[in-house]
Amino acid sequence: MCFNITDKLGISNKILEKPGKLDDSEFEMIKLHPKDSYEILKNIKVFDYLAIVAGAHHKMLDGKGYY
Repeated sequence: MCFNITDKLGISNKILEKPGKLDDSEFEMIKLHPKDSYEILKNIKVFDYLAIVAGAHHKMLDGKGYY
């Protein structure tokens, strides 16, 4: 989907292409990618609804976490 492309724009290739396990700070950056998707898509009229979905696509159903 389009948000799997747009949200990676804010993440360094060094992190995206890292062969091993991410450290804590790298994982924190990865966890921001749904927000990045939202920020990009909300400004495009035809994607305004998708922006909401993209912004929440890794949230737990109770809204309290990341999975």
